[in-house]
Amino acid sequence: MSEELDDLYMEGLDRFADEEYTEAVALFEKVAAADPTYIDAYHGIARACFEGREKNPSLLDNAITAAEKIVELDPDDVTAYSTLSPSSRLQSSSTGITSMTGMRTGAKSG
Repeated sequence: MSEELDDLYMEGLDRFADEEYTEAVALFEKVAAADPTYIDAYHGIARACFEGREKNPSLLDNAITAAEKIVELDPDDVTAYSTLSPSSRLQSSSTGITSMTGMRTGAKSG
């Protein structure tokens, strides 16, 4: 790992600590793009996306994608599974709510 990537990663951690999740994700993604095997970058993406999901719900999909990449790189990484589990549940629940809302709307108009 290069020192430059480590610096970007550390800056991402600083942004995460300041609850600047979108900025943290952008930094972690730069690291992952430069070194697709930098597993900590994917951990950063997954955590920042999961934490930032309330302000930006679209981040939840990114959390799942990052956790899946961690599993691909290290199938024994327990942390990835702990991110996947609640993220997948939240994604399923929000999809179900959207579907039910659509059904209710359809029922009212018909």
